[in-house]
Amino acid sequence: MGEVFGAVLAALVVVSLVAIGLYLIVGMTVSVSTLLNAHRERRMAEELDQVLEEVLGPRTPKTSSLPSTSPPVRRD
Repeated sequence: MGEVFGAVLAALVVVSLVAIGLYLIVGMTVSVSTLLNAHRERRMAEELDQVLEEVLGPRTPKTSSLPSTSPPVRRD
């Protein structure tokens, strides 16, 4: 009876270690994929900014993409 219990316990330990290994592999894969996508998106945004600057000219403070801190002016 003790040998069966030892074999079952050993099998559970092995299965647990395999599950932890798979968890680490999946986690690393997701992390690397996320970093690559962020880099790709940043590079595409920079390329788009360059194209828009060539077409529309350089940005001025009035055409900046940053939101204005002053409230909108209503004209009736």
